[in-house]
Amino acid sequence: MNKKVLALVFSLSIGVFVMGQDKGDSKSFRFGLKASPSLNWYRTDNPKMTKGGKALGFGWGLITEFKLSESASLSTGLHLDYDKGEVKFTNDTSYYIGYYYSKDGKIVEGKTTKDTTMARYQLDSRKYFINYITLPAVIKMKTNEIGYLTYFGQFGFLLSFKTKARSVDGVKEIYPSPSSTPITLGTKEAPLDINKDSQLVRFQLSIGGGAEYNISGNTSLVFGLNYNRGFTNVLNPTFRSKSNYLVTKDGSPVPQKAFADNIALTVGILF
Repeated sequence: MNKKVLALVFSLSIGVFVMGQDKGDSKSFRFGLKASPSLNWYRTDNPKMTKGGKALGFGWGLITEFKLSESASLSTGLHLDYDKGEVKFTNDTSYYIGYYYSKDGKIVEGKTTKDTTMARYQLDSRKYFINYITLPAVIKMKTNEIGYLTYFGQFGFLLSFKTKARSVDGVKEIYPSPSSTPITLGTKEAPLDINKDSQLVRFQLSIGGGAEYNISGNTSLVFGLNYNRGFTNVLNPTFRSKSNYLVTKDGSPVPQKAFADNIALTVGILF
């Protein structure tokens, strides 16, 4: 993981902890840690792209809660999310999509070239592996404690910033050795770098609920389930309306459009 990202996470964690200590009232401020396995998929309304399969993702990070009233609080924090998804690309006689060039195992700009060491491929499917730093802003509404359990519902927004984007591509070689047999470029261990072909920001609506199990005092185990629906195009290159790499048969840039959705399970502890 990028050392700058780790430094940022550590600094914010320390800052939030100190802020909580300064409050002096443990009931008005709480903090803790969480892990969030998730089931992820990409949704698209681009007629030249279709949704692929679902993929398992994961997230973890810091939880912070600021009390607003006896039954409501603002839940924030800092999460690291490892998002995954798949999109399939269509191809027909009127519109050729998903051609790009590769040289020495790396994707390069889709431009006409006389370089014979450069291969050209038709893209059939792409599995995405995108990492984010996520800043949530969620309103959490709780019941009174029933036995050892407090139930809650929550809704809000998740603002995420991309730190890395990689892919594994299913392709057919067009040049220099045309083939109708699909092959794979990149592996899960060594995926292709597509940072320039994905959006910097991801924005999601989050809604869900769960329960807290009181262990002792203000310390509780937290269990939750959330549906997070994406509102921004995660594949659109930053400050561009079309792909940096994917081109049609005549060399025109290919538009990309997909939204990241997931169902996330939360397991954590609050102090």
